[in-house]
Amino acid sequence: MQLNDELAMVDSMVDELDWQEARRRADILSKLPDRPCDAEVRAAMNALAISRATLFRWLKRFRQDERTSTLLPGRRGPTAGMQPFDRERYEQPTFPFVIEAAR
Repeated sequence: MQLNDELAMVDSMVDELDWQEARRRADILSKLPDRPCDAEVRAAMNALAISRATLFRWLKRFRQDERTSTLLPGRRGPTAGMQPFDRERYEQPTFPFVIEAAR
């Protein structure tokens, strides 16, 4: 996919602020070497205001896909198609329990 195609697709699906944030993230992550030292990791964590685990998760995703759109802020809440938790189904045992007193 060409960069212009990606930009056109992303532009139609996300707002400008989210795209700017993804570009900022990509800019910071692209400057990290293959094996960043602890100081470089801490600087990137501070610049992005994220945890170490999130930094490496984003870095892995960005390096595998090499597209800025992989760093778009995620939508909060349940994903489309998720079913709500059926509390009644899990509160009732599926078989009777027998409790015996210890002798």
